[in-house]
Amino acid sequence: FALQIHVYHVRPYTRSPDESPRIPALVRSSLHSDGTMRVERVTGGIEQLQVRYGRLAPDAQTQYVDTIEGESSTPTPTQWDDVHAMQIWLLARSSTPDGGNSSPASYRLGDQTVAGLNDGYQRHVFSSVVQMRN
Repeated sequence: FALQIHVYHVRPYTRSPDESPRIPALVRSSLHSDGTMRVERVTGGIEQLQVRYGRLAPDAQTQYVDTIEGESSTPTPTQWDDVHAMQIWLLARSSTPDGGNSSPASYRLGDQTVAGLNDGYQRHVFSSVVQMRN
């Protein structure tokens, strides 16, 4: 099977660093066969992305963790074999401010709390659990 590598991340702009106003975006970097990474925008207006991994605990209950135990950069293959689900949170923001809007004091994305900015932009948290075949 061909290996496909995709890295998802949030950047502070949609099209260029000097756009005004700056609208954050969710982007995907993909490794291509020539060894280069190409970046493509998935969608604009995403300020935060949080992911937690679901592993089976000894009592057969799902335990969600931010990283695999030990050094997150070097998990053992058996640690990744135990991952069977992912919790994903996105914090989306409108592209233009709404003068009458006041944001909540904070937004909860898993075990992370993002402070509300009270800057007139409307925001909403989206979350999902994805089952994985491992």
